[in-house]
Parts: sequence; structure tokens; C-alpha cells
Amino acid sequence: PYRCTFCDAQGYADALRGTGKYFRLRDPEAFADELERYERLYRHRGARLFQVFDPVFTMDDDWVERFCAAYRERGLHKKIRFSTFSRIDHLSEEKVKLLARSGCALLRVGIETGSDYIRKEVYKKRIGTETIRRIFKAAKAQGLDFTAFYILGGPGETHATFRETIRLAWELDAARSAFFLYKPFT
Repeated sequence: PYRCTFCDAQGYADALRGTGKYFRLRDPEAFADELERYERLYRHRGARLFQVFDPVFTMDDDWVERFCAAYRERGLHKKIRFSTFSRIDHLSEEKVKLLARSGCALLRVGIETGSDYIRKEVYKKRIGTETIRRIFKAAKAQGLDFTAFYILGGPGETHATFRETIRLAWELDAARSAFFLYKPFT
């Protein structure tokens, strides 16, 4: 649903416009049921973590609450943890606590850059560095960690903004940091 200037998902969204609704929410209880089936199917193979691929998993508060309740009701939070994508602006201290209590082990988030200017004005992602710091601190206090994604060499990047990004990555100390070189999409 977002129009981030650096995201390839916009190509998919544009291609699907007029053919139906691009953004859809799946029934959270049915999703927990599916994960419960996978846990039973793969537990003997040593499955340790569900990696949920949903770029905006934490966008809808009601959906997250229902999914977390269903995941806990099935006892999955004690059997297998999960990892998912999020956006920092979809997280609050309360939501972080809920996710951690419900078996979320790792959130995958796009930090993009250490420069507020580049993040907000170039990439059009209205998330400030102080908000990022606050959410990281709250999550880590709950035992919830991150994979943080960064873009290097994007429009407006300078030696100074490059260093800001490296310093922020060092400071945030995510479980994993992934750095990508900027590549414009056609």
C-alpha cells in the first residue's frame, strides 16, 4: 500500500491495478491454523523458525492482535517462533510486547539510511532516526531482535551520509544487518 521510491513492489502494484485489489489481508486465525499444520508436519525435521514473508505484517493492529492470540491459543509460541517483516512506523512498545509474548523472535525492517533527510525526502519514508532508536530499544528489552536493511549509494548519498548509515547500523546492533547497493528499477 506504500509508494516507497526504492521498492520493486510498486511495479507489481502498477501491473495489477484494474485487475482487482492489490493489498489483501488474510484471515489471521486461518493463517495460524496453517502454521500449526506446518509445525506438526516439520517438527521431526528440526524446524526452528517460521519466516513469514509479508512486507506489512504489522500494519493492521486488529489483524496482529487476532493472529497473535490465535498463535498463542494453539500453543505455537512454545513450539516454534516466527520472524516477519515490519515497518518501524507500524510498531509501538505495546505491539512489540505483544509480538514477543506471542513467539516473534525477529523483525525484518528497512532502515534504509542513517540520514533522516534521505530517508524522508528522497525515499519518501517518513520515519525519523529517533523513532527507530526507540523501537529498537523497546524490542530488545522484550527479547525481540531485528534484521535491519540498508541501502548504500542512493540518490543524495555523500561520504557523510554513508558514515551516518554505518554509525546507525553499529549503534542499533541488530542481530543481522544487510547492506544493499542502490540500483534504480526501470
